[in-house]
Amino acid sequence: MNDLIDGLEDAIRTQCSDAMREHYSGDLDALELHAVVQDYVTWKARFPSARPRQVHESDVFAASDLRVRYADGLAAIRRDITAGADLEAYLSRGVWKAHGRDRLLAHNGIHHLHMEPAGSEHVLFVAFQPDHAYLIGICAHESDGANWAERAILETLVRNWEGAGVLFSSPYVMGVRAEFDDDARLELQRSGVNLAVEIDGRVWSPLGASLNGAPRVAAKIGMEVGWTLQKLRDAGEAALVAELRAISAEEWSPAICQGQYGYYAERANTFRSFGTLDPP
Repeated sequence: MNDLIDGLEDAIRTQCSDAMREHYSGDLDALELHAVVQDYVTWKARFPSARPRQVHESDVFAASDLRVRYADGLAAIRRDITAGADLEAYLSRGVWKAHGRDRLLAHNGIHHLHMEPAGSEHVLFVAFQPDHAYLIGICAHESDGANWAERAILETLVRNWEGAGVLFSSPYVMGVRAEFDDDARLELQRSGVNLAVEIDGRVWSPLGASLNGAPRVAAKIGMEVGWTLQKLRDAGEAALVAELRAISAEEWSPAICQGQYGYYAERANTFRSFGTLDPP
């Protein structure tokens, strides 16, 4: 019997499925656990966490004539990012579709925010880090013919904030043997291919996406859930009980706490985490 371990698996599935169910077009109950977790993490990553951040502007953003047209919306976005407010009002209407994919976000870690309440013709590209928000530029909406796989987007990010932690430079690779034009980059990205790019003599790579368009970090978290549960099963229920009782002799139960999954001892008010369901 693995009541505690099976219970943790049920708690993870319930957490992910219940959050997505009314926004998901497929049969969540038919998916393997790692796929449910992957879709959940992918979906949650679309919503920037509500926390105060310092705002930085790129030279491309600062030079854009569109800043005047969208002055009110940009001021509101800046104000809400700085204050740590919920940014959902600036996201696309389709963001709640838990089965969809945002390839700009998945491949390059870049969000797009709308600057008008009803949705704007142009969008603001922003890369979020825990304490910083990087305003990259204003671009026409992809559905209006813009190519969000343009090399120039990454060039702006690197040339303004190479140490921001959105793209990563290899200290070993000195160049790439083939460069693709923007149309080819778009087709490759739509096919799930992750591309390194050479900018000013250095090779840069994003975290990247899986073949089905999910961020690789979401796929990684999904797999880690399976590995963690398997390790617990291999060790056996008795070993888990012994580990938990070494922390507290009180009764433990499976729980999800602030995006972490593990076990909670209510009387001792103690939580033992075994992993995360939250995107970084």
